Amino acid sequence: MRRLLGAAAACCVMLIAGCGSDTDNPAPSDPTTSATQDAVATTADTVTETAGQDTEAATQTSTPEATSTTPVAATTEAAPARPAVSGCTDDEMSQDILGFPGGVSVFFCEGDWAYAAYPQAPGVPEFIGERVGGRWFNAVAIGDPVCQGDLLERGAPPAIAKLLPPCGEAPAPTAPPAPTAPAGPCVITTQEYGDTHAELVDVSCDEATAEWTLAEANTEPSWTIPWVTPSGWECFVTPYDASSKAAGSCYGPDGSAYFTLYLP
Repeated sequence: MRRLLGAAAACCVMLIAGCGSDTDNPAPSDPTTSATQDAVATTADTVTETAGQDTEAATQTSTPEATSTTPVAATTEAAPARPAVSGCTDDEMSQDILGFPGGVSVFFCEGDWAYAAYPQAPGVPEFIGERVGGRWFNAVAIGDPVCQGDLLERGAPPAIAKLLPPCGEAPAPTAPPAPTAPAGPCVITTQEYGDTHAELVDVSCDEATAEWTLAEANTEPSWTIPWVTPSGWECFVTPYDASSKAAGSCYGPDGSAYFTLYLP
């Protein structure tokens, strides 16, 4: 009986020891649960870190270097500058009016108008030139019955127009003088035909000789193309032909004066 009571007492002591309070002896944590929580925490940290890296990379990728949004005009090679053209020189005007350089002397120019002269022509006649369509023309000969107002209406600047007399003082046109017979035979020597006898109408032998000499020295002989002398005469220099009866002919600017060179 005693042994039974002692054994019962020992069992009671063991039960009391095993049934202690939770505070003093907390229950051990579930190893499976703890491991899962630790894994979740580690995974979360990894995801967070990876997300941070991805975000930084995305930021770097989506933020390209700053570029100008202002459109840049296409650069094209600049067109070469057009060569400067004086437009009013002795040779340029001579080439346009006479067909060769050296026959005009320009005093001054203003715009498309000029005051010039023919230095090689008898009496060095002066004239007013006008440029039309890029080419110079003999607009008015000094001494023609043209007044300042007439030239101003044509667009000439005052500095050019004042070279002419005022309209109230412009000389009235006069009838051309009657043809004058030469005092004696007029012999003009030509390069193609030798000596010729000039038939003169309203022109002296000296004037005809001067015009012919200029024409023959500055043009090639032609049956159809005349050459204009600095004073405005149109001269036909005949090519050599054994059957030809004339060496050439010239016609004055107003049409009333002319001469023809006949073989003896």
